[in-house]
Amino acid sequence: MSRPVHGVFYAAAFGLLGLTLGWACGSMLTRRALQSGDLAQACVSGPWGHVRCLDSVSEAPESCLKVTSLPTNATSWFVDVLSPLALKQKLRGCHLSEEQLAVLQRCAAPATNGAGFSLQPPDAFIIGLAPRDRASLYSLLACYTQNVAQAVPFRFDLETHQDWFEGARLEPGVEALVRQLVYCQGNLRLFSDLPLVVRRHPDPAVYASLFRALSREATVLAGLRVGPDDSLKELAYYWGWPDREEPVLTLLKTAQRAGPGAEVPLALLLPPFVRERLGQYPSSADPEFSGCHYTSMNFFSAQPDLRFTNLAEVARVLQQDYLEVTDPGYQLGDVILFEKKGEGVVHACNYIADRLVFTKNGGSLVRPWLLTRLDDLVGFYSYPKPVTLKVLRRRDLIKHARAAP
Repeated sequence: MSRPVHGVFYAAAFGLLGLTLGWACGSMLTRRALQSGDLAQACVSGPWGHVRCLDSVSEAPESCLKVTSLPTNATSWFVDVLSPLALKQKLRGCHLSEEQLAVLQRCAAPATNGAGFSLQPPDAFIIGLAPRDRASLYSLLACYTQNVAQAVPFRFDLETHQDWFEGARLEPGVEALVRQLVYCQGNLRLFSDLPLVVRRHPDPAVYASLFRALSREATVLAGLRVGPDDSLKELAYYWGWPDREEPVLTLLKTAQRAGPGAEVPLALLLPPFVRERLGQYPSSADPEFSGCHYTSMNFFSAQPDLRFTNLAEVARVLQQDYLEVTDPGYQLGDVILFEKKGEGVVHACNYIADRLVFTKNGGSLVRPWLLTRLDDLVGFYSYPKPVTLKVLRRRDLIKHARAAP
């Protein structure tokens, strides 16, 4: 389970409408990028050493998408109320104008499956909503799981990247319409009207390029700067725990001999499961639903354990083999659970260093494995309701005090 309130499952839903996915790899971290002057940001130092990072954006390559049909289904919204009067009062809480309320009432009809009302607004009404009105109305719609597009919208955090569609090369008319349909919550930019855009631009190539742009994710490229006075044994203890200290130490020694400013890409310091996937998209070797729990539970696995594609098994192992820990003192690989009131666990990721985490945001094949900032991930998942965090550690990975080298 991952991002039950985000664009990953929205992507998966549209995949059922005819999106066939291919396999692709992500980009590699380069030393040159990490040494690009003022762009690199230093993390807070700790037992992990001096980590520096660059903000970037991951986008699935063209080979990931092959469109076999287009999502052009008519817009339909559900509101769970008992009467037309109750519907009007509920919608009035979104601060819509009387004219807007009248349009929605005219297109409302009792839902065919149980209580509530179904609304089928005209495209002109949807397009004409001001961003603030759209945000208010869609926040209401997001409360009902029937409204998949609002409950799990595409989303993008603008804290570190100011333009969702920069360099996406969308057709001007498509980009203008999409930007008009984007709405905001804090630093998040949200989008819920893909079928509407595709109805007006029913071209598979347009759909593919738009889907790729909407599926973009903010990520971090990071490296460890090794200085002449750093304790390599302590660094190797942090990054190599529990059984990789010697090879990590060898790598760190090589970097230190390179002189001041040498940096080791963080991927090279991480366990094999992470190193092989970081920045990449699922391949044919990965299980069909390689989502957040499969990822977080296999962080230290020599060979991925397929049990962790089963949520019941994940819950059992977390209960039996993990203990809750508190900051300060998080260590590499700790599992961070994101919980929502009334929903339970909605996401899981792994602690890396400072505020960096390793994550895969859902089981979709167009979602890569990433490094990102924990604060950004919290904001990403705090729609439409906030999340709380719980940090767990495997009992057999609890470090014990040891003498200084």
